[in-house]
Amino acid sequence: MSVNAFLDQLHDPHSVRGLIVMITAVDTTSGTCTVDAGDGGGVLDGCPYYGATPIVGDLAVGLRFDNMIVIVGGNSGGLSSVVTGNGIGGVGSAASPVVAKTSNTWGQAALANLGSNSLIGNEIYVDSVGNLRSYPQFITAAAWDASPRNQSDPPSSYPLGQSIMTLTVVQAAAGGWPNGNSAVVVTIRRQEADGTIQWWYKNTSTPSQVEARYRSGGGNGGPWTPWVVAASDSGWIDITVNSGFAANNSTERPSVRLKNGIAYARGGWNNTGIAAINTNYTIGNVPAGYRPLVNLISRAGTNSGLASAGLWVQATGDVQVRTGPNLSSYYMFGGQSWPVD
Repeated sequence: MSVNAFLDQLHDPHSVRGLIVMITAVDTTSGTCTVDAGDGGGVLDGCPYYGATPIVGDLAVGLRFDNMIVIVGGNSGGLSSVVTGNGIGGVGSAASPVVAKTSNTWGQAALANLGSNSLIGNEIYVDSVGNLRSYPQFITAAAWDASPRNQSDPPSSYPLGQSIMTLTVVQAAAGGWPNGNSAVVVTIRRQEADGTIQWWYKNTSTPSQVEARYRSGGGNGGPWTPWVVAASDSGWIDITVNSGFAANNSTERPSVRLKNGIAYARGGWNNTGIAAINTNYTIGNVPAGYRPLVNLISRAGTNSGLASAGLWVQATGDVQVRTGPNLSSYYMFGGQSWPVD
């Protein structure tokens, strides 16, 4: 196919258009070359080149003007500003230039370092700061990773559109994110005029240990609202059994589970160390994050109504039992629940 035929085929209102081509022949006398423009353009001959003499087999950029196509160098021409990927980010401003996603990260990759024949025929465009960019013939929706940020960073610091940020335990703790002892995934959806919403998820492979929170930021860079817990489940964890006392048995150890802001208790203690009637015993401790906001007073499960006993779960986490006029063979903790926030 001739250059003019190709131009006629691709005629559109854009004054400058470009695409990635492969050099198939070079005529240094005339300063022209033959290129393979892929399925959309076929083989083009008589294309002048500018800059370093391209080498057969190079990937190069063909810039199409109204009446001609010019080949700009090739890999040997140092096309370090040409990037490829399966998505385009940025808004085209000086602060947020248009960039292409490459290898699942934000940033650029030199055309010379990619060297894939699958790029032939991909179109090239010029962004707002004058860089040449490449995008594929077929673009699919993709979620883009955002660089690690601190919890306190404002909504305006995130890219427009949707992005995903995955943080390790170390990054989550350093950034001040909720539950900083866990790896987390943060999804951000930002629209400049309508504000930003951010979802925080505990990154765990254990179905019974999930947590999700969300917050929003005002339009045009407004501040964040407080986090709202949408869903959480810690799974069952054992509480501390104080020295001198013992869990009822291996399957009924005293434990707690935090689910959507409510702590639930199960299990209990046997009568080891509980030997006197009408006496207080501090038999365990609930870990921080699972404790009631105020002291909780209830009844312990016992083996007899005559052995009725009081049960206290304190805001400090201490669990106390007060024996009655008769002793029980066990003092159960299960069936209790309380809010933690």
